[in-house]
Parts: sequence; structure tokens; C-alpha cells
Amino acid sequence: MIRPATSHDVAAIETIVQAAYSPYIERIGRQPGPMLEDYCQLVEAGGVHVMENAGRVQGFVVLLEVNDALLLDNLAVAPQAQGLGFGRLLLDFAEQQAINAGFATLHLYTNEAMTENIRLYARRGYVETHRAEAHGLRRVYMTKQLQRYSMENTWLAQAKRLQALASTGLHFCTDNFERERLEEIAEIAHSMLAQLGNVPLDRIAGLVTDFAQRYSTPMIDVRGAVIESDRILLVRELTDGCWALPGGYADIGFSAAENIVKEIREEAGLTVTARALYSVTHKAKGLYRPDVRDFYKLYFLCEPVDQSAPMAGFETTEVGFFRLDELPPLSRGRTIESDLEAAFAFHRGETTQTLFD
Repeated sequence: MIRPATSHDVAAIETIVQAAYSPYIERIGRQPGPMLEDYCQLVEAGGVHVMENAGRVQGFVVLLEVNDALLLDNLAVAPQAQGLGFGRLLLDFAEQQAINAGFATLHLYTNEAMTENIRLYARRGYVETHRAEAHGLRRVYMTKQLQRYSMENTWLAQAKRLQALASTGLHFCTDNFERERLEEIAEIAHSMLAQLGNVPLDRIAGLVTDFAQRYSTPMIDVRGAVIESDRILLVRELTDGCWALPGGYADIGFSAAENIVKEIREEAGLTVTARALYSVTHKAKGLYRPDVRDFYKLYFLCEPVDQSAPMAGFETTEVGFFRLDELPPLSRGRTIESDLEAAFAFHRGETTQTLFD
């Protein structure tokens, strides 16, 4: 859980700062900038959010408005919690905060000697703008152009929830007067979704073909990551011409792992085994293109069973392996950059536990 920091968190934040940045003292020749900050003052000003897990603060992020721009001033994770995906979640959160506040870019800087941080931010799409000295420290300044897509807004989330409650209620309802009220609620929800999605009303009904036929639950989308060296397999979707991890709806009669094996065979022509489940996400909480439907997305790390070359299937037009720094346009309703970064982190052993939100 990411929440605003309070004065009660300052001690934990300072402990994380000491543990995370002390190893750089020898490399830099002095204490890094984050070790010199007044965290009581930063927390009081409202610029700090903490990542809390199992009742403990495991990381934090500091965001500041500077000269009409948003600066990611500091992001750190406790050493014992590194490799669990908390850093990625905090960076996702920072970018979302920037989007919500109306900023088209997010800025940051890091010490010139922290080369691993520079590489990490570059993989996330941050571009170096310049280098300069400030307060006796050599800094690398970077910026990222943010995608226009953001986490699901409150109105869309509430309209979807309203629709689900009406659907479930109509399925179980036996009172005619109650059914009339539920049907009216359903009409309102469908109208809201159509307006929010800027699509015809009948399109909404077509997307929810099982309306009032069962208890409403999220749909399941499975995706598979196949990595060769420093490249990851992507398929070009027939529907929008953009690229995604192979996968799709989970079919009844198959386990989640069996589903992704089937999807990769159908979309990329490869026979694979599912080695690990590296991420489970709620689509509405990610930076995907907004969707009137609700999904849980399951991401598997997969390995080919032979040396066959990939080839496109009926629902794809091309397949290929890509480096993170040479990605083609992504089909953002299906796959976003953080999905690929998480796959590489798990593949390299940087993350050892399944990520979830």
C-alpha cells in the first residue's frame, strides 16, 4: 500500500535512507544528497509517500513541484525489501501522480557515480538532458515524457462497480419491483460507461455478454514473457497494429498456465513451458488504456522447449524479439513497459517473488 507519509514514518524513512545510500559514500567520496535531507520538513510539506507492506514501511518516494515542473527528488527501498518490485511500484506511482496533476513530463536527477540507477531510469524511458554540479555533487538530470493514459479514473471505476452490482442483483433477484429498480440502475451504469468511453450504448451491452447471468467477477487475461538474452518476445496485434506480450482471455477448461502455453503457440508459433508466475495485476490500477470491462492480468515467465523460430498466427501479423530500449509501439490495452521490465527483473533474479497489487 502506498500512502502519504506522516510524522510517525520519519524514523523509518531515515533508517531506509541510511541503509540504501551508505554503500555509495565510498564511491562518491562523501554522503549522497538524500542523506543530507530534512525528512521531518519534507513529510510536513506533504511531498513524501511511503510503501507499506506487512505493517512496515519498506520504501518511499519524494515528489516536489519545482519551477512549474514535478521533480522526483528521491526514491528508495529498504535493502531487505529490494527485488520484490516495490521500486517499480513507487516509480509507477510517481508517474501517475504527475499525470494526475496535469504534468506532461516527470523530472529527476541522480548522482553521476550511481551508474546502476542511470541504467534503470533509462530502461524506464527517462532520457538524460544534461549533467551539472550542485552542492558539490555531480548530478545526471533526466526526464520522461509521460503517456496520456493513466490509471482508471474514479468515475469509470464507480460506473463499472455500479454495473456489476446491478448485474449480480438481477441474476439473484426474484421480486419484480426490485428488478425494475435494478434495471434502472443498470441503464444508468451503461449510459455512464458509454459516455465515459465515448462509444455507442449498444457497444457497452456487447462487451458484457453475460450481464445478469451470473455473479459478476473480473475477467482473466493471461500474458507470457519469453526472453532470449536481453530481448523479449512480442507479437503484433491484428486489431490495432501495435505490439504486446502474447496472450489473451483465459479459456474455460484450462489452467492459467495451460492457457498461456496455448496462447503463445497460437500467436507466436512457439511451444513453451510456463516456468513462473511473475506478476498479477488489476488492470484498472495500471497505466493501461482505460477499459469498461474489469480484468485481472496474470503474467508468466515462459521458456521454449526447442529451437523453433517464432511465426505469426491467425490473430497476429508479426512476431519478434526486442530490447527494452528499442520497443515498438505497444498495444497499451494489453501490455505496458512495466510489464516487460518486471519480466526482465524476474528473469535476472532481481525479483524472486510474484508481484501483485
